[in-house]
Amino acid sequence: MQPRFDAADRDALADATRRAELLTSGEIVTVIVERCSHETTTRWRLAALGGCLAAVLAAVAFALGDWWPTVIWAGLPPLIGVAAGWLIGGIAGVERLATPPETLERRARERAERAFLEAEVFATRDRTGILIFLALAEHQVVVLGDRAIDAAVEPGTWQELVDGIVAGVRRGEATAALVAAIDRCGEILRDAGVERRDDDVDELSDRPRILER
Repeated sequence: MQPRFDAADRDALADATRRAELLTSGEIVTVIVERCSHETTTRWRLAALGGCLAAVLAAVAFALGDWWPTVIWAGLPPLIGVAAGWLIGGIAGVERLATPPETLERRARERAERAFLEAEVFATRDRTGILIFLALAEHQVVVLGDRAIDAAVEPGTWQELVDGIVAGVRRGEATAALVAAIDRCGEILRDAGVERRDDDVDELSDRPRILER
């Protein structure tokens, strides 16, 4: 995987995290994955569709002129269609558009929950960890708070962050959108009463975790 985030991007995200955590005892963790799932259901669906379309086109061509050898008409075009559908389905944008939104959301939620555990967002003194999770290929964002965060912040509050990050990814400005979301996260936590304590220490790394999946 070619990294989409260079050293300057990673530094900007770490700086934003440190800045936000000056306002709150919340511990903000950013996890970015190239794609959250390698399920092939959508690719197989497109492969089947390609095979069917190719067979129909071959039948039309055969009906217009009987110069095609029967064996080629019967077998080759569907195979080409299946291969083309499979290859096209591997393109992130095509796969995303061909996958039902609820499936994309489910995959992102499941991967975010796993990332919450992998990054040990739960391992804070007062259970004030919060995960900002971005799946680039799927254009999906999930914000998960630990127990103290969920108790302080109203449900639906994080949708503002989700919408902002998704819009930034679509504009090709993922880093700027994430920085803005992290800054806003600190403000939301401060206003919700998750204030920085006098003895507050940095319990989780401020560096973003950038993974292939």
